[in-house]
Amino acid sequence: MHRNLFCWLLPLLLISCVSHSGLEPAPFHLASVSPRHRAAFVGLLEALEGQENKRAGEILDRLIPRLKAEMELEDGVLKAEVDWQWVAAKRFRRILMGRERLASLDFTLQVTGEKGRRSMSLTIKSHWPGVLVLQPGPAILEQHAWLIGRGGESSEHGRSRVVSIDEPMEIGPLATLELDLGVYRSMSLGGALGMRETFLLRMGAGGVHEDGEIYPAQHWPDASGMRVSLPAFLPNGVLAPSELLGRVEDAGLGMPGLVERVVRISPERYGETLRGFVGPVNRATPEMFARMEPLLRWLCAHDPQPSGLEAWRAHLARLSQG
Repeated sequence: MHRNLFCWLLPLLLISCVSHSGLEPAPFHLASVSPRHRAAFVGLLEALEGQENKRAGEILDRLIPRLKAEMELEDGVLKAEVDWQWVAAKRFRRILMGRERLASLDFTLQVTGEKGRRSMSLTIKSHWPGVLVLQPGPAILEQHAWLIGRGGESSEHGRSRVVSIDEPMEIGPLATLELDLGVYRSMSLGGALGMRETFLLRMGAGGVHEDGEIYPAQHWPDASGMRVSLPAFLPNGVLAPSELLGRVEDAGLGMPGLVERVVRISPERYGETLRGFVGPVNRATPEMFARMEPLLRWLCAHDPQPSGLEAWRAHLARLSQG
């Protein structure tokens, strides 16, 4: 198990140590750690792998002072051994410092424009008190379209492309930065009554600069966005969830009427609408649920989506409990 941890952390260790002397940092090997500190380093690696940053920080808070005290007592070979472990612990601390800075950033995608070609931008909001320079690795933009027809029939399409962020991005304290990602082409609506496109931007490992220092940045916040498209003949007004929920158990309203209502609800109110389905789904017979499931799937961005009446009941119960 620990072999996998070391393979994952080694590139971060190499990035995390910025040596002004130009010397390459030595790779980290658990076998070279003295037995009296091995348990601490194993626990540290496990905490970092599990994204348990608080636990990792607490281990380092105990480990680094102990190593520093030993450095002052040892000499010769033993001092070199302790020195190496102290440097390794400090590199792990830099990993946590990079994570702390990334956690202070909020990423969202904005989509503007009409018809086929639209513009996309990345908005970054910083809650960090200092100036940061962000330098992620190559980014992948995933685009997924979910289409719903008059009878509730659906289809899904997806594609992805590489997004190049060539220049480092500087963002001030508590500031907002907007980056133009260029034009993208929307998928075709065809004969559907609605198309819900979702976008997810994932950035590759890189670094975060502050005050001349660079910290490793592997797990960047994902940036997401959504766009709903309707045919020209369907008024794109925003309907209240009650206008759907009040009729979802009405057998006199056909499926096209239900679909028209669900696609005209604002995406910001999808969660509220889903929670309103708790009662109808709990009361639903299998025949009634067959009418509801396409509507639920339109509203639900959870991946993977529930499948079947009992799974949806459990999912909605969790949503209603927050």
